[in-house]
Amino acid sequence: MYAAPISRRLPVAALTALSVLFSLAGVLPGTANAQRATSPAPVATAARLEVQARTSERQSRRLRFVMRRVCVAHRRPSARCLHIRHLLAHVDARTARLHRLATPKTSKHASTSTSGSGSTTTGTTSSTPSTGSSSTTSASSTESTPASSGTQTTTGGEPTTTGTTSTAGTTEGASGTGSGSGSSSDGSSESPSSAPSSFQPGLDSGTEPNDYTATTQLGAKLVRIEFSIGTTAAQMQPVISSYAAIGVRVLPLAGFYGTLPTAAQAQNLASWAKAYGPGGTFWAGRTDGSLAIQSIEFGNETSYGYQYGDSAESASYTERAETYARRFKEAAEAISATGIKVGLLAQADDWTGTWVSGMFAAVPNLGSYVAGWTIHPYGTSWEGRLQDLLEQTAAHGAPSSIPVDITEWGVATDNGRCLSDNDGWNKCMSYAEAATTLTNTVGGVRHLLGSRLGMFILYQVRDQQATGTTTYNQAYFGALQNELQPKGAYTTAVETLLSSS
Repeated sequence: MYAAPISRRLPVAALTALSVLFSLAGVLPGTANAQRATSPAPVATAARLEVQARTSERQSRRLRFVMRRVCVAHRRPSARCLHIRHLLAHVDARTARLHRLATPKTSKHASTSTSGSGSTTTGTTSSTPSTGSSSTTSASSTESTPASSGTQTTTGGEPTTTGTTSTAGTTEGASGTGSGSGSSSDGSSESPSSAPSSFQPGLDSGTEPNDYTATTQLGAKLVRIEFSIGTTAAQMQPVISSYAAIGVRVLPLAGFYGTLPTAAQAQNLASWAKAYGPGGTFWAGRTDGSLAIQSIEFGNETSYGYQYGDSAESASYTERAETYARRFKEAAEAISATGIKVGLLAQADDWTGTWVSGMFAAVPNLGSYVAGWTIHPYGTSWEGRLQDLLEQTAAHGAPSSIPVDITEWGVATDNGRCLSDNDGWNKCMSYAEAATTLTNTVGGVRHLLGSRLGMFILYQVRDQQATGTTTYNQAYFGALQNELQPKGAYTTAVETLLSSS
């Protein structure tokens, strides 16, 4: 995708700061300096590499300062914010590579064979969490890399991959084991194992008659449905029952828009688990108990400022993260006390790191309660946002085995008609282009996260308005048109994804 020159996308103050930064960093994407930065010279000593890594860290901090002037914590990042994030990703990737080369990891319980100047390792290896770009092998590096089944190209020193990844052995890091259980490096207790580890595509759906029909038409086996956190189990029954009747499992979203739950409301989720979890009272005497809920999502985009009128720099934002974590722990403990194996999913969706830091400040062993980290990586910056999640949670000692659940992702398309926004994608996207975007993004996400990817929920089941009615992009994220007409190649791509579970 064409990226406008930086001088046309940033205010003067930000441009000046960035010019100074990158004159020091020498890592502008696509330049020879960037290529040299991604592959430090083999003759460099570990000490020299570590100095370079610290310098890169300082450059990253300066760039993050600029980002805070341009970006705010809201639902949809601006084009300027997305562009700065792209530049920051290059600096952060460089820093991670320098650290890895300065302190090469050794294999654990592995057999190693050496040929020529490089080495390959099979078995279990220790590595740092992925920064998102697939690693490249050079004569100076002794780290093993996963075998990719996709196609890898390199632009400006940064590899990009289309397709999926298969890994020989098990790595500790970005790919994780995907089991939803494990212990962190600091010895914290194991995380819940109830959340499913295998890839599960699904749809963000609703409770109107057309929503049930559309779910069946598309072949979905998993839907995400929001219920107020104070909803009783009995009030949920018509929805759970209706979806069970068409062979679909529900991922309940415990919603509390613009507020935070009380301790009693958080603990109420235990009643949802007792009724609809595996072996729950609702399934007694039924033959479709395999459709029991496996996870509950704790809040929707609580880490975004649009519901609360603040940003990551506000004191209220940190306070919200801390309260969220305490309520999350209370809910997880209440669910665990029932003996029903239902996992609780926590939000880790904030590029600044303030949200995750706030949560772990309040509950240092939060990772032992989390069955999955949720994120909504809309737009062209999806890779950087997933990198942020992996790095931030790992920095606080969360087990690398905790799955990452994308509980919303989508593109807006009214078959080429120009809409108000599309999160950095083409605002005049055709159905065919939307299909390609979906397929390529899912492939890229699976490559980045590997077995650690859990759910991938498409937003949403059908358009909110009829085609041609408005230019408001939120009306056209559907897999089908409003009255269930197919959206050409895009609908076909959605059906293919949903059938891949």
